[in-house]
Amino acid sequence: MRQRAGVQTRSAPRLARAAPPAPAASVSRETAPLLLSHPSPPAALLLPLAKAAGTAQWSTGDSLAWAPQLEPASADLLFTCPPYYDTEVYTEHERDLSTFIAIEFEEAYGAILAATSAALKPDRFAVVVCGDSRDKRTGLLRDMRGATIRAMLGAGLGYCSGAVHVMPAWSLAATAARYFRGRRTLGRIHEDVLVFVKGSANKAAKACGRVEVAFPETSSSALPSNGQRAAEVSAGAS
Repeated sequence: MRQRAGVQTRSAPRLARAAPPAPAASVSRETAPLLLSHPSPPAALLLPLAKAAGTAQWSTGDSLAWAPQLEPASADLLFTCPPYYDTEVYTEHERDLSTFIAIEFEEAYGAILAATSAALKPDRFAVVVCGDSRDKRTGLLRDMRGATIRAMLGAGLGYCSGAVHVMPAWSLAATAARYFRGRRTLGRIHEDVLVFVKGSANKAAKACGRVEVAFPETSSSALPSNGQRAAEVSAGAS
C-alpha cells in the first residue's frame, strides 16, 4: 500500500488559544488550519459570532507535517470538520485527504488528530463535526463517526458529549424518493457533532468560563402539563 501524507483541505484542525495579541491575520486559504489567540480586533471580521476569540492566523500545507510542530499543551480548544472520505474531492493533489482510499484516509486522519490533540492543554475540549460517507463503488456507508471516536480515544481523549447538526431538508427532498426506490436507502439531513475531552470534563467546563443558556420563545406555560398529556392520551385511546 502506498504511504502518503495528508492535508485536510475541507477544514483542517483549528486550535483556539488564550494568549497575548498576535500579528494581524494573514489569510491564504479559506479552508486552511486556524489558530486563534486572544484578544485582537481582526477576529470580529473573521468570526462575527465570537468577537472575543482573537486574531486568526491561517496556515496552509500538509497537516501531517504541520500538526507535530505545534507547541504541546498550548491550545484551549481543538475544532475540526474534516473531509468525509472522498464524498467531495477538493483537489487532485496526491496529499489531499479526499483523494485517499478509506484505509489510507483513516491512517492519516488518525495521525493528524493525535498530533493536534497533543497541542491541547490538559482539561480542555476537542470538537469534531463529521458525517458518514457512502462508498462510490459499493454504495455502502463508511463509518466516519466511528473512525473519529476510535482515533480520538487512541489519542488519549475521552468521548464526553455529542449532538446532531440538522441540515436544510430541501436538497434531500429532490433525491430521497429516487434513492429509496433504488436501494431502500434512507436520506440523512444531519451531521454529528462529537465532543471529546483531554482530562477532566468538569475542569474543562470551568476553563470555558460562564456560559449563558436560554431557550427563546419557550416558557413553562407553553408546555403541556403531565395532566394535559394524560388527558390527550386518554382521549386518543377512546
